[in-house]
Amino acid sequence: PELEQTFYNTILGVEYEYAEHELDYMSLFKSREDYDIKRFPNDIEIITCGVDTQDDRFELEVVGWGAGGESWSLDYMTITGDPNHKYTRDELDDYLQDMTFQRVDGLKMKIKSTFIDTGGHRTDDVYAYVRGKQFRNIYGCKGLSSPGQPVFARWSKLKQERIKIALIGTDTAKESIYSRLAVGNEDRSGRCHFPLSRDE
Repeated sequence: PELEQTFYNTILGVEYEYAEHELDYMSLFKSREDYDIKRFPNDIEIITCGVDTQDDRFELEVVGWGAGGESWSLDYMTITGDPNHKYTRDELDDYLQDMTFQRVDGLKMKIKSTFIDTGGHRTDDVYAYVRGKQFRNIYGCKGLSSPGQPVFARWSKLKQERIKIALIGTDTAKESIYSRLAVGNEDRSGRCHFPLSRDE
């Protein structure tokens, strides 16, 4: 589906739409697997974190990545508090810096890179948080609504803020995620895995 979507977008110049019947949320929920943050598959090679900023909290998901874009959701949590407050940002920073995950073979891994959404009402707070943290691979990101943009479009340097943010092709990213969620058990490439602990 991803190659087909690229063909539709770049060669035909039209938007590619996935059929809604391809994805049944209850089947996805029933496909959860028995793993956790201290015992996850050896196929995971790198760990990333995505953070959404709301007026009263940070919502974050940690994902382990393997070959072919296969992914395992390792942790999902909410850090409650005003993102403008130092203690809320410190709690997020402590998590990103200190949290350790472990594969079945015993290898301990840490979060390698983090993107934090700069959209919404908390843009300046996110800028303040990510400033000076690029050496830890912590960056702000911003969605691009124009169709046909790649998932990672490019970096944008904000000289006044002394940071750079990642520009993300939102439509393409959503389509990619949707197609990966619809991948059957027989095809591991790009498949998304979720732990038994995850609720609906």
